[in-house]
Amino acid sequence: MKILFVCYANIGRSQVAEEYFKQLTNHVYGFTTCSAGIGVDQLSYQNNEISFKVEDSPYHRSIDYCKEKLHIDISEKLKLQLSIDLCRHADKVIMICEKQLWPSYLYGQDHSFTDKLIHWNIPDTPGLSDEESWKIWDSVMIKTEELVQEII
Repeated sequence: MKILFVCYANIGRSQVAEEYFKQLTNHVYGFTTCSAGIGVDQLSYQNNEISFKVEDSPYHRSIDYCKEKLHIDISEKLKLQLSIDLCRHADKVIMICEKQLWPSYLYGQDHSFTDKLIHWNIPDTPGLSDEESWKIWDSVMIKTEELVQEII
């Protein structure tokens, strides 16, 4: 089973969910996972980013969170733009961003993914303090635990 975690920029919420899911399942049960963002390309262009690495994003506080909480380094991970193909190849698509930001193809008649979609109503972290951001990522970890319990 392939799980796709999606947030806006593929820097925080989806990265935390992907890495924690990997730890919880330890690549057993035949699960694979990846993460993406619906605004990766747009944000990278707007911010004149030199690469798609998480560490090169202006909002990369999730690196410290993952190091402390998950004991992994996501700084070199590449942010991935969400696409129809990514959704098509996933068995479950976990949307961790506001519904009004979702691409229209998630609802389209030709490419209807509604049977795969799960929405986690967890806010984004830009503009929040480090403490508030960590609480949000903690809630992502809780939802990830619940997902693993549900599908195992």
